[in-house]
Amino acid sequence: MSEWSEYKTLLHSLQEDILVTNKDGTIVKVSEATGKVYDVHADELLGRSVYDLEKEGLFTPLATPMVMESQERVTFVQTVPKKKKAACDRFTRF
Repeated sequence: MSEWSEYKTLLHSLQEDILVTNKDGTIVKVSEATGKVYDVHADELLGRSVYDLEKEGLFTPLATPMVMESQERVTFVQTVPKKKKAACDRFTRF
């Protein structure tokens, strides 16, 4: 990350998987822990479409459409690289 701020420092100091998309599914914020979950560097996810990443096999199922449809918190199990399973808790703030 090129420009550091207090918000970015806080985001990256957390040990939690935090991935934020816009309404179109483009990743706009991501924690370093998220990169570890998906076995990539977090910066590689910024600006990418979660729809494209699902097609590439990075994770499944996709949280964004579930959250957008329900407009409520959604909890589910996601398959991530190396066929590992991750518990996901996602919500919307639009």
